Amino acid sequence: MRYLLYIVAFFLEACNTNNKPGVREKTQVPIAFISLKPSPSRRHLFAKMREANQLISTFLFKSNVPASTLNKNALIDVHKKMLNEIGEPISEIFLDDSLHMNAKGYAIWQKEIQPYLVK
Repeated sequence: MRYLLYIVAFFLEACNTNNKPGVREKTQVPIAFISLKPSPSRRHLFAKMREANQLISTFLFKSNVPASTLNKNALIDVHKKMLNEIGEPISEIFLDDSLHMNAKGYAIWQKEIQPYLVK
């Protein structure tokens, strides 16, 4: 749990640095956050992962984000794409340690992230 709170806090701090007066207006940098992945070995943290993803999504689309950036922000939801029909992690996309992804897992990420990359 503490680790997930750290992730959210780190993300929000990075965004707040970018949101300081004058910085966001000058850069208008959109923010894309890749959702926390549902590794089978972290099954006991799934509820907290969903909560962290939701907190970050709420932050990305909150009303005080400049309109010029708001529509460009994104939560890239790889979490749902890595689950099967019954909501369990797809075991075939993870290495034997049930934590790290194999090539099939990274192929999912590539497909989901590619549309957000600047060409």
